[in-house]
Amino acid sequence: AGAILALAAAFAVSITVNTGNALVGALLFPVGFCMLYLMGFDLLTGVFTLAPLAVLDRRPGATWSGVLRNWGLVFCGNLAGAVTVAFFMAIIFTFGFSEAPNAIGQKIGHIGEGRTVGYA
Repeated sequence: AGAILALAAAFAVSITVNTGNALVGALLFPVGFCMLYLMGFDLLTGVFTLAPLAVLDRRPGATWSGVLRNWGLVFCGNLAGAVTVAFFMAIIFTFGFSEAPNAIGQKIGHIGEGRTVGYA
């Protein structure tokens, strides 16, 4: 799920940079969420919310150790997918690290920079 969502974000940024219209990119970003739903993948936020509810509702087979195991597996899967996509995006946008990032790579870099520097 992390990989699909990262690809959807890169797709939205690519469309925004190429068209110059942020609304078009914002309209196409939900395609990633539709793909996640149709393929049955789980995002970590949904698992964090729904798994404990099964234990609190005393559903058969739902235990706190099972919830923690599920959280760990979903976290590792989402992280691995997102990091893999980020690695390939870095290679693609810099032509194998031989050039400076293209316009899309620079935009993604500025978004990441803005998300982290804002907390300083």
